[in-house]
Amino acid sequence: MNSVRHAARELAINILYIIDTSDVSTEDAIYDIIDRVRNLSEEQSDYKEYALSMGLLKNEPDIVDDLEIYTKTLVYGVRSIRYDVDDLIESFHKEWTSDRIEPVIKSIMGIAMYEMSHVEDIPVKVAINEALDFVRIYAGEEPVKFLNAILQEHLDSLELDEPIINKGGKGKSNKKSGKSFSDED
Repeated sequence: MNSVRHAARELAINILYIIDTSDVSTEDAIYDIIDRVRNLSEEQSDYKEYALSMGLLKNEPDIVDDLEIYTKTLVYGVRSIRYDVDDLIESFHKEWTSDRIEPVIKSIMGIAMYEMSHVEDIPVKVAINEALDFVRIYAGEEPVKFLNAILQEHLDSLELDEPIINKGGKGKSNKKSGKSFSDED
């Protein structure tokens, strides 16, 4: 399931980017990307390497169904909190408006924020680490510190008992789910 969620995050980043940089509706962007994944064949080049790594060309409909469900969850979830994302950016950096942030970074930030506050079975640490990994892939090393700082501010607003990783290597408790996480997760 973890690789499906990772893949869904990547598809959601692409879909959110399309939505933010074009006149394509949310539904059309989702349909277009998911349809490409669903209808892959060995001869198609779009998403071929990605599909091979996910086992999608082996005709595993359950994987594609799970991928579609979680991708839609993320896209609609991020769209529902997009003003919260903008507000957090603007409150964090008074001289910036949210439109100064590259759309791909805002998409990644939105996915992490949504997972941190709305998806109970995703550890906060996983949401943050995935976001930082994706920002490195899509935007390089430079925005990593900025994104990490914003996500930490969001984390602080979630009423967690302790920071995500304390210096003693102990875990933390997440009030939204009651789960405990440690560095070994």
